[in-house]
Amino acid sequence: MIQTSQFQTTPGMIDLGIGQPQLEILPHGILRRAAERSLQGIDNSLLNYGPARGDGYFRLALAEFLSRGYGYPVTPDSLMATGGASQALSLLSGTLTKPGDTVLVEEPTYFLAHQIFADAGLKVVGVPIGPEGLELQTLSEAISQHKPSLLYTIPVHQNPSGVTMTESARGQIVELCRQNEVLILADEVYQLLTYHGSAPRPLASFLDSETVISIGSFSKILAPGLRLGWIQAPSSILDRLTSLGMFSSGGGVNQFTGCLVRRVLESQDQENYLKELRDLYSHRVDLLDSLLRDILGDRVSYRKPEGGYFFWVRLVGERDASALLPEATRHQVGYRAGSRFSTRGLFVDYLRLSFAHYGDDDLRRAVERLDRVLN
Repeated sequence: MIQTSQFQTTPGMIDLGIGQPQLEILPHGILRRAAERSLQGIDNSLLNYGPARGDGYFRLALAEFLSRGYGYPVTPDSLMATGGASQALSLLSGTLTKPGDTVLVEEPTYFLAHQIFADAGLKVVGVPIGPEGLELQTLSEAISQHKPSLLYTIPVHQNPSGVTMTESARGQIVELCRQNEVLILADEVYQLLTYHGSAPRPLASFLDSETVISIGSFSKILAPGLRLGWIQAPSSILDRLTSLGMFSSGGGVNQFTGCLVRRVLESQDQENYLKELRDLYSHRVDLLDSLLRDILGDRVSYRKPEGGYFFWVRLVGERDASALLPEATRHQVGYRAGSRFSTRGLFVDYLRLSFAHYGDDDLRRAVERLDRVLN
């Protein structure tokens, strides 16, 4: 079989573990129009090598878009184009550390980040989070014990837990890390995906501390196949990155894609599409919440997410989510077992469910199948 996407499911399987957008909602028309506008005339600069930090017009358009979305002024000079959030993590962890250094991560956290840090030779240590994210005292103790170089955090609509770090905690954590010379890698890919209430300002707003590096991506707000994201960081950090041989040799990443997305940003298509996504995902959050309560009832517990992609669901009675996977496969339903999100194999009675990849009918069928799995 020729694999055509990151995840290949068998016919009839509904895998709520897939954390990517539904194919049918990806903005084909928006990107077609952007390509037509970009390829008009005789300007071939988008077909050439680009500046190390990314095309200047793209970064200007991105800065204006983020300024509106983040609620504070973002400058083009603070931005650098990347091949998505994963490449940004790989670049940063490989450049700002040396093998054997420690990176602190939230417990639980995005499980695929573990491999990226391991590839850089880093020791990964989990720090437990509470209902409002990282707690200052717990983090302070971990910093004293492990002397980390980096702290990796997903501060809003955290993957997988959905928790959001409070505004007051953000300032305290930034100051703690500044005093201890720990760089914060803030994975803020869900910052613009809030469906109920409003999110605190991103950790990127603390850039002047010289302690925070923010990572963003168009994978969740436009299309993952673009492989386009950004790093927002102090110039001293961006200069270190762009001095790498890969940029000296090849220039900035995704010059062509960045020029296309610039047109999407300038036309307001991105903001209009983002509103459509928020409306759609808000509906799906409400639907999945209703299905879980009505069908699974007191066999599960969770906190309804206010944004992001995921429900973090605990199985009542300390049932093992990994042990149930063969039965789930037999009923053609999937999820991500909670232990995958832990550095220590914890959260065995949790599972992560995504509402981004499937429509209403499939979400209903999936919960009905989970009902049979849990019986």
